[in-house]
Amino acid sequence: MRPDQLQLSTLLHEGPFVRVQLARWQGQRVVVKSLKVDQGPARERFDREGEIAERLEHPNIVRLLARMEGLLVYEYLEGPTLRQLLWRGPLGVESALRYARGMLAGIAYAHAQGVYHLDLKPENIVIESRRGQVKLIDFGGARDVSLSRITHLGQRLGTPHYMAPEQFKGHRDDPRSDLYSIAVVTFEMVVGHPPFEDPLMWLLGRNLEGPPRAALERMPLPLRQWVEWGLERDLEERPASALAYLTELEHVQEEL
Repeated sequence: MRPDQLQLSTLLHEGPFVRVQLARWQGQRVVVKSLKVDQGPARERFDREGEIAERLEHPNIVRLLARMEGLLVYEYLEGPTLRQLLWRGPLGVESALRYARGMLAGIAYAHAQGVYHLDLKPENIVIESRRGQVKLIDFGGARDVSLSRITHLGQRLGTPHYMAPEQFKGHRDDPRSDLYSIAVVTFEMVVGHPPFEDPLMWLLGRNLEGPPRAALERMPLPLRQWVEWGLERDLEERPASALAYLTELEHVQEEL
């Protein structure tokens, strides 16, 4: 593949280090992620994303179609991000459960490959319009236990509202951090906002009370207990694995 084979069009996103654009390639629409700044940490992180994406093949994870110097070509996903859906307000419990199952199925597979996403949030979850299938995107900040650590730009990677307490402290070696993020996203899908108005107070340990009870009580009891399990501050109190969390979610669905 050569860069001149890509017909670049709409700019979707531009950050300090990467640019994301729509394009046509081999007769199909694709999404192209290109590296803007070819410096040490930015290059390392971009190359690492490509290495990880090449290994992940699952119905709930965006597919990498091609990789070359400074370019990653992903499948085009027709549909809104979960963030765009949430702009309209909370989702019904049935939809929230279905999307949570898709997230966990994709993450359970990634974890089995030794990959932790570590930035799961509504912006990084696409709901395909045709089948309503969840697709996880943007593994740019992921941890791959089979590869050496890389230098990260800045102190922390992640988004405070969705970041597990141990991740906020700089620990990126436990897959259960992703389960915390999925619990946060599920809470938001049902209630309409994340669990903590000021996530930094929770992450710093200055708020030890957990999510507001009034918000939790807007969920059916089995789902509320499932979400609270994933939101445990102590890693050892959370589900042991994504598969265990998914299995329990299936039990929740049976109860509702």
